[in-house]
Amino acid sequence: MRKKTALWGMVIAAAMGLWACGKEEEAPQAGPEESKETSVQDTSGAEASGEGEIDYSGEIRIFSSTPDLADYWQAIKEEYETLHPDVTLNFEVYDSTQYHTALSTAFQSGDMPDLFTSYGSKNAALKQYVDAGAVVDLTPYYTEEELAVFDTYLIQRAKIDEKLYMSPGSFIDAWPIFYNKKIFADNNLEVPKNYEEFLQIMDTLTEKGITAMSFPGKDVKVPATILMNIQYCLHPEWVEQMIGFDFDSDPSGKLSDSRHGDACQELLRWIEKGYFGKNWKGLDTNGGILEFTSGEAAMWWRGSYDKNAITANSDIEVGAFWPVTTDGKKVMISGQNTATGFSISSKTPNFDLALDVMKFITGKESMAKIASDGTYYSGRSDVVMGEGIFGELQKDVCDISYPLYCDYFGALSREGADSWVEYKAVCTALAFGEKNAEEVADYMEQNVIDYSIRNFDPWGDGR
Repeated sequence: MRKKTALWGMVIAAAMGLWACGKEEEAPQAGPEESKETSVQDTSGAEASGEGEIDYSGEIRIFSSTPDLADYWQAIKEEYETLHPDVTLNFEVYDSTQYHTALSTAFQSGDMPDLFTSYGSKNAALKQYVDAGAVVDLTPYYTEEELAVFDTYLIQRAKIDEKLYMSPGSFIDAWPIFYNKKIFADNNLEVPKNYEEFLQIMDTLTEKGITAMSFPGKDVKVPATILMNIQYCLHPEWVEQMIGFDFDSDPSGKLSDSRHGDACQELLRWIEKGYFGKNWKGLDTNGGILEFTSGEAAMWWRGSYDKNAITANSDIEVGAFWPVTTDGKKVMISGQNTATGFSISSKTPNFDLALDVMKFITGKESMAKIASDGTYYSGRSDVVMGEGIFGELQKDVCDISYPLYCDYFGALSREGADSWVEYKAVCTALAFGEKNAEEVADYMEQNVIDYSIRNFDPWGDGR
């Protein structure tokens, strides 16, 4: 998704010039990929480069955009400093709205942190740092075995031009269907095994005067995300074709494809059937959450990042299940969560130590601490969730795993357009009866997206 990409591009581009002026002909202080051949095999701090013992002394500055993880970073800091008393880890944690400004300011002043959350190919920022020679290519420092534990999507997000410039994030924003267990039990309903059973559940609830699914229509993001979720149930093969786009051939996953139209029509049918209740047009996100947590709505279908908010009422027992296709396949729909991935500055004075710290804070044991409270959904097979909602979901292995296809739009946006913002707007117009399915596709394809161009590489695999 390209929200704020243009702004970041201007801020970063201005900094690029100053960086280039300051560099002159000087080679980066850390050009490790040319001289260091052995990948780090553990996070205990044996040898980071294969060229001798690590100098465990000095300070490593780390920029993070996750205030909600501040306690974990503090615990990880204390653990590492206990192991290595002459090392100080200084985490500088910013709100996400301030983070990119802080990072570009550090870049412009020549005072880059040793490690920093870089967001991977989620937006164009990291690519511009890569183009300026400001970050280290980490490809030589990860073995196939190390990468094998990560969801493929997380690895793709960590790459630019087929090279790894960020440690893969350890978590994803999954999109299960949260449900009120008591409402299901009181109405003799069970987790659906296929899409038809899912519709039967919503029919049963609606007939009994219960709002089947909370749908805060005033949140411009909701109609678009529910539409996409429906698409994964109806035509997952279309999603695969859309996100698996081959830039050398004609795509078969266009928005004008009738299968995208099917999802549009299905969303309208859900509205007409009354699955979202009578007041959905007036609900914002907080109102929708309240509708679910007060027991007025039976289901909530948005990202795993909502989990804490919708389980705040301890009187409501919340469960979750994966969406299901018409032929009974369980689908994991995932969005990017790159905040636990870090890049290394090419000007770090002690690359071996910076690499060791990065491997430690992003390693299995450290990430298991974050996963243990069930706030984030693990995107790596070696980190087991707790016994809560996400723990149950992790055990319920999916048949299909695809990212949200809106993330892919960023590669197709025309100059000056923000395809995700535009898609949200037209999908809201669809839900409110202001556009039909054909008009949604026509508007996007004629004004917003161009299948023949790429403004940046969202998948990081060179396509």
